[in-house]
Amino acid sequence: MKKPNSLFSMQHVKRSSSRHALISLLAILFSVLLINVASEGISTRVDLTTSNIYSLDVASKALVAGLDERIHATAYIGNVPNENAFEQQYVESLLERYSEASNGKLTWEKIDPFERGREFQNQLRDDEQIDKILWFSLVDGVPQQIPIYFQIKFKYLDQSEVWTPPAQFNLNGLEYTFTSLFKRLAYPRKQILVTQGFGSPAEARVILSSLSNNYAVNMVDIASETFSLDPADVLIVNGPTELLSSQALGDIDAYVTSGKPVLFLLRGMKFQPMGQNSKSLIGVPVQTGLENMLKNYGVTLHSEIILDPIQNSLGAAFVGNNGFLTKEPFPLVDIISSQSHGVLAGMKKLVMPYTSRITLNNDQATSAQIKTTLLAQTSDASFFHDKVLTVAQDIPFTPLTEDRGPYSTGYALEGTFPSFTNPSTQGKSTRMIAFGSADFVGDAYVSLAQRSPLFQNLVFGQYALSSMVDWLLDDRTLTAIMSKQAPQPMAVISPSQKAWAKYGAGLGVSFFILLIAVAMHFISDKKRYSIDISTFKTKEK
Repeated sequence: MKKPNSLFSMQHVKRSSSRHALISLLAILFSVLLINVASEGISTRVDLTTSNIYSLDVASKALVAGLDERIHATAYIGNVPNENAFEQQYVESLLERYSEASNGKLTWEKIDPFERGREFQNQLRDDEQIDKILWFSLVDGVPQQIPIYFQIKFKYLDQSEVWTPPAQFNLNGLEYTFTSLFKRLAYPRKQILVTQGFGSPAEARVILSSLSNNYAVNMVDIASETFSLDPADVLIVNGPTELLSSQALGDIDAYVTSGKPVLFLLRGMKFQPMGQNSKSLIGVPVQTGLENMLKNYGVTLHSEIILDPIQNSLGAAFVGNNGFLTKEPFPLVDIISSQSHGVLAGMKKLVMPYTSRITLNNDQATSAQIKTTLLAQTSDASFFHDKVLTVAQDIPFTPLTEDRGPYSTGYALEGTFPSFTNPSTQGKSTRMIAFGSADFVGDAYVSLAQRSPLFQNLVFGQYALSSMVDWLLDDRTLTAIMSKQAPQPMAVISPSQKAWAKYGAGLGVSFFILLIAVAMHFISDKKRYSIDISTFKTKEK
């Protein structure tokens, strides 16, 4: 039998192997392109930011998923300038994420009133009170006011609210804004009572405005004989400076031991004008009766104020409605408990005017029944002043002792507190915050911050207050998302650019795979050819 030619057999194997390799490469190329085309309708979003600013918090998802009835959002958006395209994209994306998380409980649609015509716009204005916004934009390089629509109407049963973007499209905290709005529409409001009387401010505009978006907030005069704390879900004791009556102390104590949360905003010193038409104040340590009650709960309020020559903010004092700069700067305290679901979530520092030390009693607060968390403390350079203090424009502060900080200025406590007025009463577990300053949310100081950039750090007291109340109510929904900021703008590309990016990427990857495979094939083929030839020649010999 004739032996087959060795060279012919070798070439036949090589051609067969090449055909198989080419078929395999084409199959890979086709598969990659097929996957790329099939994924056209699939939207995969991965949030790689450190604070998950592009994703909804789990608490926001749970809130919309737990709705009893449907919330419908109508986004009236039209003629938005190109420079605000990202903001529009972010708002629409956020609505879509809420919708996805709600399992059909939240739906939304987008309407451009400009496309619907003048009659629709007039009806929208008359029926919904939604009208065009005059917005500054660059037109051919010249700043002009242009009419736009950018409002969202949220409707839940017979209730509705309209959201309009703030000036310059500042989207910081937008998830907090939307989640708070949904909560207001669909869930019962908790009741907050703020005390007045016994030297507390007669008004608390900042406290009311800071909390009224999410809660029902009212004042209660604990100096009257007929007050009641029963309706309150949270009680805020707002910085009294005079001795409380036995009735007031007894009712506050009964409120705590009944298992309801309380926020003590405390003052260790009282400041008043030195005389008629005076432009200086005199500060003296005060006793309100709360000191003994708090000590019974495991907390000590020191009758003093803390000053800080290093880590501080500008200090101001008020005589009536007139304010002046002082030589006593306000401590800029470090926030200790700032974890995601903590008491002061996301905060790093806070200005605390005229703050006092808050310390723990080892025999009570460290017991197994009470969990304590340090909230804020001053710097190493701080010192306290527990004597009569003159506050004026030209009088500098001077330390009285060598003692220096850091000093604790706030604690959160959780557990069962013993009754102050009825020692035999067994209290129920609750939450409590003792904070060494009431002026960080004082009307005069926050109003000053809103008027003057020099004091702008004082406005953050409102966020701290909201966060503390949320924690007292164990409201993880709002606490977790308060510190989240808006994302930075992403590049906005046209549909044609998206198509190029999509199919170009697929082709690019496919071509790259093909190129590598061909190279590997030729390398292996050359190696195999050289071996076969040498073997053949050897056989021929």
